[in-house]
Amino acid sequence: MSTTAISVTPALPRPRGRRWRIAAGIGALGAVAAYIGTTIVGGAIVPGYSHVSDSVSSLTSPGGAHREALAVGFAAYNVGVAVLGIALPYTTQRRSVPLTVAGWLLVACGAAGVLMLEPFPQDPMGAEVTPAGTVHIVLAGVSAMTLVAATALTAVAWRRDPEWSRLWKFSIGAGAAILVTGGVGAAFITSPVFGLLERTTQLSFLSWFTAIGIVALRSARIARD
Repeated sequence: MSTTAISVTPALPRPRGRRWRIAAGIGALGAVAAYIGTTIVGGAIVPGYSHVSDSVSSLTSPGGAHREALAVGFAAYNVGVAVLGIALPYTTQRRSVPLTVAGWLLVACGAAGVLMLEPFPQDPMGAEVTPAGTVHIVLAGVSAMTLVAATALTAVAWRRDPEWSRLWKFSIGAGAAILVTGGVGAAFITSPVFGLLERTTQLSFLSWFTAIGIVALRSARIARD
């Protein structure tokens, strides 16, 4: 009586957290689209607004034209950042403490951004400084620091990760760019080209979100295949 050996090849494990990667990708790319789209539309419909000299936050200053509608767009950006933060810790094969902390920092960044819309909007340009406007400035600083810390922590978490290692140097560069450009912008806040200076900072974190979103969705597609 003969027996036939049956060779069974075990299925390769699929990458962990495909749905979380999709959520992270949608949150990141959705945030970028909402921010850029709202800024462009706001610049087109708000009388006298200049992308060269005016801050983005001035689009939602009290009394501004279309303030409520534009605030919805920027709120969508902050929700997207928070969604990315919630999903981020579950996008790697193994749980990572730095990545978990980075995720919660992004949630805090999104929360701070919502508070900067209401009840602490930026004071209108040239107007008297109000307590709400002062809190807005503080929250802007907190938001920037949470982003810088998140870029550093993700770099630590991703350096040896086979799927995300391509972004660890990019994360360091993005964090450094936020620090440098944000500092320059703060030093020249009364400059006639402050709007341009501010947009270099925005380019730094928006490009970081874009890279995360692309990698997250690509890895989710591989997991499905």
